[in-house]
Amino acid sequence: MKTILLGCLLAAVFLPPLSARTWTNRKGQSVEGDLVRMDGDAHVLVKIGIKEHRLAVSSLSEADQKWLKEHQQGEKQSGGSGAATLLGVKIKKGRNEIPMDTSSYPFSDENREHSAKSTIFLYVPEGFDPTKKYNLMLTLGTTSGKGSKQGNSIRHFADPGIANGWVVMTSDNVNGRPPDYSLEWRVEMIDAALDVLNKEWPASLEWNICAGGSSGGAKAAQGVLAVMGSKQYGNRRIAGLFLTGCNQQVYTWGEGSSKPSRKTTRNVAVFFSQGKNDKTAPPDRAKLVLEELKDTGIRTQKYVEFDGGHGVHAPHIAEAFRWLGEHCAGLEY
Repeated sequence: MKTILLGCLLAAVFLPPLSARTWTNRKGQSVEGDLVRMDGDAHVLVKIGIKEHRLAVSSLSEADQKWLKEHQQGEKQSGGSGAATLLGVKIKKGRNEIPMDTSSYPFSDENREHSAKSTIFLYVPEGFDPTKKYNLMLTLGTTSGKGSKQGNSIRHFADPGIANGWVVMTSDNVNGRPPDYSLEWRVEMIDAALDVLNKEWPASLEWNICAGGSSGGAKAAQGVLAVMGSKQYGNRRIAGLFLTGCNQQVYTWGEGSSKPSRKTTRNVAVFFSQGKNDKTAPPDRAKLVLEELKDTGIRTQKYVEFDGGHGVHAPHIAEAFRWLGEHCAGLEY
């Protein structure tokens, strides 16, 4: 989000009266708007009309700067830090559902109408502040009809994720199963949500990104993470994978500029949770997937087994968040 000078803003848009405070710049130009939150120490987000604008504190009048300083002191004394919003939705601890219009994205014709009214499912920890650095876990659903239910893939990851200070998100599921439930479509859905985060919360560009899933979701997690770290998709800071019930290596599915560099791949770690009695993705197949991932450059690996079959083992998810968090802390992008 670009910084906007108050004078330029006044000249560019017509502003109807609002029940909000008046903001004045150093030239004496004024506009009415609601304080959203501070964006670091040097900028403030102000909602003017239906849009949020990022203003430089130094461009404001001395009176406004004094008011902001007093406001910050009051927030600290009361234990608050201002409410974060995303696409106009006030973000609270735990589960948040944010409607997202993806009609402008290049989906195939059969998916365009289905995907237009989408939802970002976002879980944030206690005291969440979007101006700070976090680890982000993207969750991907299975390819079954059950797994394509809205927000279904996030349910195993949400609570252990926020308990360990992570942000957990998915956007690859919408109401009902899309006509074309391809990996390409799911990449675009996740990319659309990340674009929203990066635009409204600029600090999220520095967040470490991991991806996780079970069975078909584990395959999709590999492909989505790899593409998000590629030049075509902005060289995002990819950092880790959580896989369970996985019998196929999909990390190398991209082509050309949609493939991450070898250097980027070396920053990725994989936590593999394996059911000892899994008939769909047996242990010998899981170990082959890990060997193939090692060949791509993913050499930081942890393999753990549990007494069970083809499914999710909750204690391993909590362990993975701790292990991947330690890995992310040591990364130098």
